[in-house]
Amino acid sequence: MSPAAVVVKKMASLRASPLPAAAADSGGDLMDTGAPPLAAPTDLLVELHADPAFRRLSPAAQQQLLALSGNELNSAVFDESSKLGTGGAVLLGKLLKRHAPWNGSVSLYDDEIGAEGVQAVADALKASPSLQRLEIHYVDIGAAGAAAFAFALGSNPRSLRQFHLHRTNFGDRGAASLAEALLRNTSLT
Repeated sequence: MSPAAVVVKKMASLRASPLPAAAADSGGDLMDTGAPPLAAPTDLLVELHADPAFRRLSPAAQQQLLALSGNELNSAVFDESSKLGTGGAVLLGKLLKRHAPWNGSVSLYDDEIGAEGVQAVADALKASPSLQRLEIHYVDIGAAGAAAFAFALGSNPRSLRQFHLHRTNFGDRGAASLAEALLRNTSLT
């Protein structure tokens, strides 16, 4: 099934789903958290499919991102066969920031996501309302990427419980940044 067909099918199923009684009684808001409203899954699917960076991704990466945006996965693994790249990592960051109902893990293996992609995933780590586990293996994040993740970890992301880095080439400066952030972090187990 093409990504466009997946989007259309998902949108139709979401429109047909009634709100739970508690949500309908409260005007759709179950709890006022003071946070900006999150995008509905339908909005995410449409936005994702309309993004030119999405259309440049491999079919495997497209399917993973579509499944994540539609709550169809508890975890997503992006590896060298996914060819997520910088554009895909930026889209992944957007999804993680805005997609509240999803509770799971993301693994990035041996992919060239570039400095912009690393920054997008690190920024998402600060803002994600539901990401519980992030693994990054064989991705060159460099000292700047380590500093971006350190800043994110220092903000104590409320849902993140596990953060794994393996062979990410961040050097001594990056290690120092991460060590300092981990001393302040209280959310990781």
